[in-house]
Amino acid sequence: IPAFWLLYFLCSAIRSNIGLAQTMNIPAGHSLSQELNLSAKQVSTGLALFYVAYVIFDFPSNLVMTRLSPRVWMSRIVTAVGIIGACFAAVKAAWSLYLLRFLLGVVIAGMWPGMAYYLTLFYPPSRTGKRIGMYFTAAQVSAAVVGLVSAGFQEMDGLGGLVGFQWMFLL
Repeated sequence: IPAFWLLYFLCSAIRSNIGLAQTMNIPAGHSLSQELNLSAKQVSTGLALFYVAYVIFDFPSNLVMTRLSPRVWMSRIVTAVGIIGACFAAVKAAWSLYLLRFLLGVVIAGMWPGMAYYLTLFYPPSRTGKRIGMYFTAAQVSAAVVGLVSAGFQEMDGLGGLVGFQWMFLL
């Protein structure tokens, strides 16, 4: 359960970082929207593409996981989420934001149900719900912690030629 909690925490953090990047260092002109010259419509499109991909690929992702080992499939999800999350530091235009948000939705699809399925392989039904509830708290804690930690990334603005949101995505 602690490993599941940590994985869900990190994946939730990467998924929500985009919202923080939009408001980081606005007075310096270094927010995601300002750096990429994004309109409100472009930001909304980028945010929505994640959910479009998530909905489309959730069912196929779960089907593949039932054919492969859940351990292998969950490792693939976490590795791909980490790589795509780091790639957000290199976005330079709206199209790259769109592409990465869509890819993030594709690779993270099936994670939550996959984790629940994986637990059913080890715990009886009477104990599975409690275990799922334990790791599900990671998303809420992640939202709080990432919001607080983002203040530190704002202070890193300009360090090494990167703006604050780029540091956030890299780390």
